[in-house]
Amino acid sequence: MLQRILLILTFLFLAAAPAFAGLPEGQSAYDSKDWTKAFAELKPLADSGNDRAMMLLANMYNDGNGMAQDHAAAMTLYKRAAIEKNNPEAMLAVAAMYTSGFSVPVNLNMALQWFHRAARLGDQTGAFFYATILFRGNQSA
Repeated sequence: MLQRILLILTFLFLAAAPAFAGLPEGQSAYDSKDWTKAFAELKPLADSGNDRAMMLLANMYNDGNGMAQDHAAAMTLYKRAAIEKNNPEAMLAVAAMYTSGFSVPVNLNMALQWFHRAARLGDQTGAFFYATILFRGNQSA
């Protein structure tokens, strides 16, 4: 019985390993600006739900690194990482896009909500911008 459990656990571990196998390679390619390799490594990871890969890929779309600039695709990935993975860095990116109007109309109410979500997770940048918007007053709120 114990052997059967160990076999199942080993199989589950090995099945999960490929989902993260390309992250160090993708991060390295991203850092060295090898956009083709970064995309090839990060895309499958982002598709499978890795929030770090989603963030890096979204940054590539947002900046147009290795592909045509696509703010809407970046926003989709940022939101996915923020909602599915509760990633505060992604929440800040979504808030920044609502503040700047990239791919979405400027909406300080939405930005405020996303900064607040990041702040509630302990993110100091989110707390700073949340407090700044509250202090200045949200004219469009």
